[in-house]
Amino acid sequence: LAKLEADGITLAAFELGNEINLGGDNADVPRGPQGIVYGASDLASQKLRSVARGYLAYLKVLAALKDIRDRSKLNARTPILSGGLAVYESADGPLPSGTSAHVVSVAATLRSTRAC
Repeated sequence: LAKLEADGITLAAFELGNEINLGGDNADVPRGPQGIVYGASDLASQKLRSVARGYLAYLKVLAALKDIRDRSKLNARTPILSGGLAVYESADGPLPSGTSAHVVSVAATLRSTRAC
């Protein structure tokens, strides 16, 4: 950021990650042959505990980004966009046949990050 600002560049926004609840973009989300939507109870399980820890780490990095942004001379008011969330219309459980994505539901992701 210092290099960009030295060149007089202001940014339209900072975006930290994308689709943080999707197995293809978040290596903590388990993958398998048939896609599944994980819910809040799954995040409490041993299998997905690393996802919940990853969300906590994401929030810490987001706080560090905000601190860097706030100290900026040219970009102190630049918006910070959180990582997007993948949305699937299926309820928790298996996704339609042929869908290989594994995803943590939006509700479970938001509940988990709010609890941090």
